[in-house]
Amino acid sequence: MRNIFIRTIWKLAVFCGMGATLCACNDDLVNGLRTDYPDEDFAYHKNHVLWIVVDGASGTAVREANNDRRVMTLKGMMEKALYTFDGLADTRSDTLVGNRLGWENLLTGMLERSSDTPSVLERLKALDGESRIAVLASEREFSDLCKDEADTICWGTDEQITKDAEAILSAKGEVPSLTIIEYNGVQQAGLEAGFIVPEGERAGWPTDEVIAALSETDQRIGRVMTALQARPDYSAEDWLVVVTSNYGGVADNTGENVYEMKDRNTFTLMYNERFGEERILAPSSDEGLVYKYFTPAYSGTGATDYAKVNDPSLFDFKLPAEGEDTTSYTVQFMVCYPNGGENWLDFVSKAIQTEPRGGEGWETGAGNISGFLSRFDGKRIWTIQDQASVLNDKKWHVLTVVFDYKKQQFRQYTDGHLDLHGNAEFEPLTVDVSTGDKVPLTIGQIFRSSTSTTVQIYVTNVQVYDVALPADFIAENYKLSGLDELGKDYPYWDNLIGYWPCDREEDYEGEVLPDYSQYGSIYGGVNAGKSDMTLSANVLWQQGMSEETNVKPPYSKTYFQTSINLVDIPFQTFQWLGFTVPDAWGWTGIGRMLPYKDLTTND
Repeated sequence: MRNIFIRTIWKLAVFCGMGATLCACNDDLVNGLRTDYPDEDFAYHKNHVLWIVVDGASGTAVREANNDRRVMTLKGMMEKALYTFDGLADTRSDTLVGNRLGWENLLTGMLERSSDTPSVLERLKALDGESRIAVLASEREFSDLCKDEADTICWGTDEQITKDAEAILSAKGEVPSLTIIEYNGVQQAGLEAGFIVPEGERAGWPTDEVIAALSETDQRIGRVMTALQARPDYSAEDWLVVVTSNYGGVADNTGENVYEMKDRNTFTLMYNERFGEERILAPSSDEGLVYKYFTPAYSGTGATDYAKVNDPSLFDFKLPAEGEDTTSYTVQFMVCYPNGGENWLDFVSKAIQTEPRGGEGWETGAGNISGFLSRFDGKRIWTIQDQASVLNDKKWHVLTVVFDYKKQQFRQYTDGHLDLHGNAEFEPLTVDVSTGDKVPLTIGQIFRSSTSTTVQIYVTNVQVYDVALPADFIAENYKLSGLDELGKDYPYWDNLIGYWPCDREEDYEGEVLPDYSQYGSIYGGVNAGKSDMTLSANVLWQQGMSEETNVKPPYSKTYFQTSINLVDIPFQTFQWLGFTVPDAWGWTGIGRMLPYKDLTTND
């Protein structure tokens, strides 16, 4: 027999003492719950919520158990539910989700939180002091997370807390506003026998032991639902039943995006008698990745269209003196000729131009054969693009130049591919390409006396690094944009000394392109104001979108919200109970459009 912890005794419980009191065992609770019926005129609180949390049950495992007809209770509930086998326990790609983290996401409604973040239970009590909360847990750690706010706490085996739930839900009178049941049977089966088959034809599929544990848990859920639906006022009480899992069981967070990471794959079902059936599928890897841009358009007529860094001393690629630590640099950006055309135009540069090839500094551009060229030390460095691509095909391309002072190499890349300089993979770099504070880092046309062209270009996602990015990293990551949204998740975030997305709606039609690196204005860094770029007066802004393969924006917030996240459940619960969730709470979940069915027409 295990103990039942009861903090506050209410109408349907036996009085066992005040405050944090240990009471008698399960039999005593059952007897108490069946007595002390309310008066005939007793008014029920309308709207109730039941959470059933199945620890370690991946969405994949529940789906396979459902396909094998091993979870008939859940299968029947799906006919009146919004549900998904592709839920997310956490949307952060840099986390490894386990039992505890899943619980905390569910019980706080937040991904980012501090040690004193109020729980969902605490929030509910603050909004309505008359709300009653019951928590029935198989894991003592879970019950401990709830003990300060719950009115009733029961903990024991899956079977024992099922009996407690049947007793609570079968009792006449008012039941808790929120009842939480936590089962650990699937978790234990997975820890003992493995969550997935490691090898062979069924490699990656849930183990037989996990499926068997899911079937047993499903039967217990069936008993709970039978007790609930047998209540005389079941319909009037208007129950939202949520069945979910806290994480995917497997400690594996590899994959291109969070929907591919096994550790956060969950099952969630939201059930009500008035709902129809609606399943939510995970988005494809291409959804939510349309590149939307709001960008200046630089024309090539003379020296009229450009954006210049305010402080010309910044981003100067100075050759280290002998004995000094060697610092290398990388510049990477996206370019598009929206109207095609030929002739050349500067993309990004920090150079003093003297005709025909002289002058200090460096510049990047394109020639009348549409190839990528750079210039420094009086040389024009043409590249042969091994993927047979041209730059003026009206598509987006990513260009990378690396000033590798350590290896004394200058390298160019087009769309992640190392370009050839004649027959060589690099141009020797033994000269200083710096200009000091003579000219600023510039996007678009530099000051030139004899340039005349009608070409128009877009230049976005401009990055400057104080390191030579490795070739394999460039090849794998050149498509990335929105680096500030990745932040510390981006491996070279600390080396990104200047970053101008040049594509943000909030900057549209402004006079300044802010520096979004951690050193710039957006983050209040050491170069705030100095590293922003000021646009010339004649620049016209353009907007559009692209689904090209050379651009990979970060996954949008709506992409992660396509399926049901654990943090959505508290938000949905409060909506169901009739409470508004204040923005000040910082909850990251959203409310779902629930699949109500017109019972009069049975549609």
